[in-house]
Amino acid sequence: MKRLLKSTRILILCALMLFGAAPPGLLTFSASAKTIREYAQGDLVTFGWYPQMKVTDSAVINTLNEQSVVWHSYGYYSGTGSYSNGNMAASGYMRYTDVTYGGQKYRGVQFSQYRPYYTGLTSSAYNTFQDENGYDQPGSIYWFQWEPLQWRVLDPQAGLVLCETIIDSQPYNNYVLDSGKDAYGDNAYWGDAGKTHYANNYAESSLRQWLNVDFYSTAFSCAQQEIIASTVLDNSAYSASYSAYDSAPTADKLFLLSYSDVQNTAYGFSMGAGGSSALQARGSDYAKCQGLYVDASTKCSRWWLRSAGYYSDLACSVDLDGWVSDYYYGTSDTNFGVRPALKLDLTLEILQSDVSEVGSVLPGDVNKDGVINLKDVVVLRRYLSGGWNVAFDEFNSDVNRDHLIDLKDTVLITRYLVGGWNVTLQ
Repeated sequence: MKRLLKSTRILILCALMLFGAAPPGLLTFSASAKTIREYAQGDLVTFGWYPQMKVTDSAVINTLNEQSVVWHSYGYYSGTGSYSNGNMAASGYMRYTDVTYGGQKYRGVQFSQYRPYYTGLTSSAYNTFQDENGYDQPGSIYWFQWEPLQWRVLDPQAGLVLCETIIDSQPYNNYVLDSGKDAYGDNAYWGDAGKTHYANNYAESSLRQWLNVDFYSTAFSCAQQEIIASTVLDNSAYSASYSAYDSAPTADKLFLLSYSDVQNTAYGFSMGAGGSSALQARGSDYAKCQGLYVDASTKCSRWWLRSAGYYSDLACSVDLDGWVSDYYYGTSDTNFGVRPALKLDLTLEILQSDVSEVGSVLPGDVNKDGVINLKDVVVLRRYLSGGWNVAFDEFNSDVNRDHLIDLKDTVLITRYLVGGWNVTLQ
């Protein structure tokens, strides 16, 4: 043990001697990184990671199926046959696992029963779109490759960006209870059993929770999370005529666009008689596996907006043709897509800003030069010291996948290089 510790110290000391004379700023490996203000409206920015493309190579699938994995439940809902009777509940019929193999990260998805297209429905092939999307074998494992996310710049001076594609399929609210009358004398649809808020209350919605907890912690490293600004949101209903459905303002990292946002021509949107092609969106393979509805002709899908519609169980959305809708679909609908929006800090460089810079995943390759060596240890140490202008790849740096970049990662890479340690860079 003492000999190994001594070897580790010598390795770090040699690294510091080799590179320690370099002035601050010399080891900036992403020369094209820039702030959001340096982009134009309509540009694409690459930022964050998420499972997207389905793996079809049988050899890779077989190898992934042989890996030792830990499964996690999505906690998805199903019910007793009604979309609004309040009898829906979470269970473990659909689950996922993440595996890194050959320098690439993959997500496996498995479901023992179909995900119903309303959270209150029972599971069957009739009540889902998973089978129509080609995911028609409950019990099988489907694998998806983690890939960089692309975001369209809507307002570079405000830092506002919108995910270019539909990356997941989730309900606006998991729970809906039809009970009594609302403020307008119509049937009241509640978002909780205690009937404290309507089902289309964005501030209390399960989708807002999913965006700011599940997606936020999954798609972005700790360093990337620091680049995302907190945004104060107006969560009013789409029309002042339905102000009883307004929800409280929120300050969020991730959010959905509003009804008025998607009609803002300054963002590059324009609404014609047949909708807006700029608002049409297609979903990833991963979103389709989650139950996204896909139009057979356009291959486009619907996606949620945060503004409440004109009944207490309706939220606004963008339809298949790019038309902005304030009606028709209930909040417990699971086959609607999610296009997250966020604001980037105006003063900080966007890491992984160019598509051309994004290569394969190689945990431990901090500076993305294609190899794991002493330079990676030095770059991480300088970043952690806080006194160096160092650019690095956050995904490759978080080698133990605890969503933190800290001394533990430096130690693991060092031990890996020394040899003699049973160390896995995930």
